[in-house]
Amino acid sequence: MTALSLATLPLLFQVTLTLGLVPGWTEILKVDSDSGTDGGLTVTGGGTSGGYSLTGLAADHQYMVSLKGGPSFSVYLLEAGITSISGLWNTDGLFKGNGTSGPGLSNVVVWKTRVDDTPPPESVPEPAAMAGLMAVGAGIVLNRRKKAEQA
Repeated sequence: MTALSLATLPLLFQVTLTLGLVPGWTEILKVDSDSGTDGGLTVTGGGTSGGYSLTGLAADHQYMVSLKGGPSFSVYLLEAGITSISGLWNTDGLFKGNGTSGPGLSNVVVWKTRVDDTPPPESVPEPAAMAGLMAVGAGIVLNRRKKAEQA
């Protein structure tokens, strides 16, 4: 299990609006307080900081975790292929309705989307393409020289 502070993960965005439905992402787990459990998500602590544990993730999905406190959200993208993670959370980067930082945690939500596992198209090797073009060019030059010698 990877131990990691959410603060060290890539911050996708912070908003002060209703998160609503995120296109392509599905809400799968939610703890509606500063501590509790929903499936593989466990949130501990209270108020403005604590710990979390997230287990049972499928390696073929991408996940993000949102923290809501006051009217603000912070959303963190988990690395593809992670199947479990645990660490610490805090609301230092979130803002209360009056604009001050550090509201109490309202909820933690885990979202998922399918990782596109289709293989990338095969690329044409450039050296082979260049060699082919050079061979065609050399053939044209030789053909012109041959015609010039015959005339």
